[in-house]
Amino acid sequence: MKRVLVVEDDPIIALDLAKQLTDAGYVVVGPASSAARALHLIRADVCDAAVLDVNLRRETSESIAIGLARLSLPFVTLSGYTSDQHPAAFSKGHFAVRPLRFADLLKALRAISLHVEAHQRSPAQYFRSHLNGICATDLNSSEVAVRKPKNSR
Repeated sequence: MKRVLVVEDDPIIALDLAKQLTDAGYVVVGPASSAARALHLIRADVCDAAVLDVNLRRETSESIAIGLARLSLPFVTLSGYTSDQHPAAFSKGHFAVRPLRFADLLKALRAISLHVEAHQRSPAQYFRSHLNGICATDLNSSEVAVRKPKNSR
């Protein structure tokens, strides 16, 4: 996981986050200051994870959290409020309290990265390692059909 979408409406904070993430070795996508822009970038498949400010001027990033969760993309929520004060959509991600210590954000991103690396493999790798002798067909559809190979009984 290297491409991180930054969703932050305060331009100074957004640029600071982008610089620190870049310095830490991440490729920053955005920053996006609105839900519409962030959702456009997510649909364009340009990020592996996201850092979300909960409150974006006159809107929240709830729709972004929902979109990321539907795509199984991990995210870190930044907020001065406690996690139980947020809509349920934010519970799918990690939480970092504001005022933000960048070390806490990096720790959350590293935890996400380790989890993704440990559990996310290509469909071919998954089937080779877990289904032992069963072949997958139609890997591009939303449902995967499995069948036994012709030479097995």
